[in-house]
Amino acid sequence: MEDKMKIKHIFVIISIMLLTSLNAQESENPVKVHGFMGQSFIFSQENDFLVANSEKGSHELNEVGLTITSQISPKFRVGFQLLSRDFGDLDNNKTQLDWAFADYRYKDYLGVRFGRVKLPYGLYNEGRDTDILRPMVFLPQSVYDENYRPYLLAYQGTGIYGNYSHDKIGSFDYNFYSGGMNLNKDEMVMRVTNDIASSVVYAGVQKAFYQTVMNAFLGQGLSAADAQTQTGLVMGATTFDFAYEYTEARCTQLFGGTLFWNTPVNGLRTGFSFTRVDLDFYSPKTIATIDAPAPFGTNTLNFTKKRDGGIPARWAVSGEWQYNTFTFASEFNKTTLRQNFYDETTLAKTAKLERDEISYYGMLSWMMNDQITFSLLYDFVKIDRQEAITPAGTTDLLAGTDDWRNQRSDIAFGGRYDFNSNITFKAEYHLMNGYAKVYSEYLDPIDNSAAGAEENWSYAIFKASYNF
Repeated sequence: MEDKMKIKHIFVIISIMLLTSLNAQESENPVKVHGFMGQSFIFSQENDFLVANSEKGSHELNEVGLTITSQISPKFRVGFQLLSRDFGDLDNNKTQLDWAFADYRYKDYLGVRFGRVKLPYGLYNEGRDTDILRPMVFLPQSVYDENYRPYLLAYQGTGIYGNYSHDKIGSFDYNFYSGGMNLNKDEMVMRVTNDIASSVVYAGVQKAFYQTVMNAFLGQGLSAADAQTQTGLVMGATTFDFAYEYTEARCTQLFGGTLFWNTPVNGLRTGFSFTRVDLDFYSPKTIATIDAPAPFGTNTLNFTKKRDGGIPARWAVSGEWQYNTFTFASEFNKTTLRQNFYDETTLAKTAKLERDEISYYGMLSWMMNDQITFSLLYDFVKIDRQEAITPAGTTDLLAGTDDWRNQRSDIAFGGRYDFNSNITFKAEYHLMNGYAKVYSEYLDPIDNSAAGAEENWSYAIFKASYNF
C-alpha cells in the first residue's frame, strides 16, 4: 500500500509540473505525448518458455505504454511513462509507473537525473520497453532476461551522466547512479525465492536440502528425488514443505554505471557496464515443529527468516557497429550471485550459496529497405559455477548434473516489416538447446515439471505493435 501511495504521489507531482510547464510556455515547449501497444503470440515445442502453456500457444504477451514529457527549459526536462503489460501469469495488465524522472543538463559533460530512472546497462536496457527501437521481439535473453526484469528495469535515486568529445579519439558517454528498488511479491524473483523458503532444513540432511534448493532456484530441472539420489541421502517418500513465504524484499544498496566510447570509426561504439544490487528478504514466520518419518522423528525446525542476496554483481562488455544498412551487436555478461542464509534463533549465518553465470550473444541485423529488416541471433548462457558452503564443507552443486540443464543456447532467425512509421510486425523462429534459467515451472508447476524438460526444443513468436 505504501509503494502504491508513493507512485500516486510521484504521478501527481509530475503531472502538476507538466501542466505548469504547458501553461507557462505553451507553444514554445509543449507537452509531448507518445505511446505504444503490442500483442504477441508464442508457440513452443517440447518445453514451455516465458509463459506457461506456450506449448499450446499463448497470447498472454501484450503491453500498452503512455509516455509524457516536457522540455521546461533548454536545460531542464521532466517526464514519465505508464506501462500495462501481461506476461503470462505475471503483471496481468496492471498499470504501473515504468519510469518518472527530472533531468537537468548543465553542460554536455554533466547532467543529473533523479526519480525513478531507467537503469543504464549494456547497449539496450534503457530502451527495453520501446518495441520500435529493436529489430527482434525480445532483446537477447542471456543478458536481458525478461524473468528478471525487475532487477534491471529501473532504480529509484540519482544519477549523473555526460559526454566528453575529443577531435582525434572520438567521444565518451558516462552514466553513474545510486539508489534503491522495490520488488512486487508476484514477480518471478519473489516466486523463486519463496520456493526456497518452503523447503525444510533438517540437521542431518543439509547437503540434500541445499542441493534441492539450488536446483529449484536456478531452474535446472532436477526433482527433489533426483537431488537426493545424487547426494546419497534419502529422506523417504514424504515431501517436507511448510507454508512459508517471504512477504517483502528490501533493497539495502544499489549502484552502478556505464562508460561507452564512440570511436573515430563511423558507427562503432564499445563500452563497459556494472551494477550491484543487494536485497534482504523477510518473512513473519519463524519456528515450526513437524513430525518427520524415521530416523528424524519429531523435530523443531529453524526457518530462515532473513536472506540477503539477490544479484550482488553484474558486469558486461558491449560493442555495436552500424555500417551502411547493417548493424552488428555483441555483449559478454557475467553475473556473480552470493546469498547468505541465517538461523532464526541465533541469527548466525548457516550457509552461503555462490553462483557464477556467463552469457553472451551476437546479433546481426540487415535493413533491406525502409520497410524490411532481417535479423540473425546467437545467444548463450551458462551456469559456470555454483556451490553451497556450510559448516560441514563445500558442495559442488553442478556435480552429477547434465550439462544441458546448466546452459542454454539460442539460434534465431527473424524478420521485421514496418507497414508505416506507426505499425510494425515481427516474426521469429528460435532453435533452442538446454534448459538453464527456464522458469515456466514456477508459473504452472503441474503442467511444467522441470524433470520432464527436453534438451532440444524450439519456439516461434509473432508480434504486432502500434507506436505514436
